Amino acid sequence: MALSLIDLPLVTTELTCVQDDWLSIGLGLKIDETTLKGIQYEGKGESGVCLKKMVSRYLKESSASWNNIANALDNVGKKEIAQRIRISFLKKSVPDHSQDNFGRGIDNTIVIFYSVGIYIYIYIYIYIMYNV
Repeated sequence: MALSLIDLPLVTTELTCVQDDWLSIGLGLKIDETTLKGIQYEGKGESGVCLKKMVSRYLKESSASWNNIANALDNVGKKEIAQRIRISFLKKSVPDHSQDNFGRGIDNTIVIFYSVGIYIYIYIYIYIMYNV
């Protein structure tokens, strides 16, 4: 699934827990080092600001995807977060319970609750940002 700038709040929210690794993730996303150094200068080294600017820059590329983000996270050792992204957005590595209706129902319910939780979080974030 291709990503664009409209996905900035969602992608930034997903990567907030690894914001201190924004530079390594940016390199893993094949953003050139000069651009990343410019982002670091503009963001005054503040990792949250730099993460948002780096993600914004990445989402302008036609190749921006959840798969590339998950691979970059794998490369910097953030395998749990990469796996969560694959499960949530790529529907990979979810156990196949096609013969087990009970198991399939539980897996789908967990994915739905997680997805709804992300959207509620984004809604609250946007509400706070524009109504403060």
